[in-house]
Amino acid sequence: MHDTATNNMLIITDILPQRSRTQPRRVRLSDGFTFPISDDTIVRFGLAKGVVVSDEQVREIRSQEETFQAKQAALAICGRRLRSRKELEEKLREKEFSSEAIEAATTFAAEYGYLDDLNFAQAFIRDQVLRRPVGRQRLQLELQRRGVAKQDIAEALSSVFSDSEQELQLAIAAAKKKLATSRITDPQKRERSLANFLAARGFGWEVVRKVLEELK
Repeated sequence: MHDTATNNMLIITDILPQRSRTQPRRVRLSDGFTFPISDDTIVRFGLAKGVVVSDEQVREIRSQEETFQAKQAALAICGRRLRSRKELEEKLREKEFSSEAIEAATTFAAEYGYLDDLNFAQAFIRDQVLRRPVGRQRLQLELQRRGVAKQDIAEALSSVFSDSEQELQLAIAAAKKKLATSRITDPQKRERSLANFLAARGFGWEVVRKVLEELK
């Protein structure tokens, strides 16, 4: 036996036009309830003034509309700059989309090439290295914070740092720039300060050791 609320039939009394470019059209039901609607959902469900719908159909329509809006939001977010899957999920959550709509939107974005954590990691590494010399450890930590899988991080680091010499040259460049502004005159203190600086930039001890030897 079906719930009587589920079988409650309603009539679409009007489909209201957009008030502005940023506001969607709205469906008005015979009980006075209104909700936002896109042209895509209107066409998909064949909605028009006078169409009779059940409570269950209204829930389905609203669910599909939310998914559609989440997908549009995902495309807009990824269109501004590359995002990791975790970052996109967080942005959509801020917009108060449901978990189901967020899952559908991230899957949609990935299927159409707007979301790829490996590409994101590679682009992120190149951008960070261009901004300032940083080491593999720092980059790995930053990517982990953005929810990128360890396998994708490892592959991205390997593709950007094809050999250890590249990271060493970055560390040397960072060290020379730091020394140019250092006022420490004691050699041992200057070396310790430089080692701490390079470690904070994410360079491993082996790289730091080689830099210190090189600069001696």
